[in-house]
Amino acid sequence: MSKKLINLTTTTDDDTDIKYTGRFLGFLKDDEFNALTQNKKVAHKIESRETKNFTDVCSVNDELEGKRLVMAIKKIDGKGIVGKKLFVTEKLDYITQVIGDEISVMTEDGTHMEIEETN
Repeated sequence: MSKKLINLTTTTDDDTDIKYTGRFLGFLKDDEFNALTQNKKVAHKIESRETKNFTDVCSVNDELEGKRLVMAIKKIDGKGIVGKKLFVTEKLDYITQVIGDEISVMTEDGTHMEIEETN
């Protein structure tokens, strides 16, 4: 079974939407995030680990607050990128809306993000 991609759309301070498309890798706790920022080998392990689809993980995980979403980016605003790049969000604060495969969340720093799983 192939992994579904996610589209993560975030809005900048000047109301510009940026859409990231990539493979959902999971959620990080503070200690995992700290290890990621201090050691590139940890990033490689995260990039290559076996993952589940986004909606499957969210359906069984009640506590997303305080965790960071991490994804391997394939495109930014529809343009392919070269090499492997990880995108790690700020800590999630709360979920604002769930409609089918689309989830809207707010981060602790006030950033609004819409996350949608695609085929």
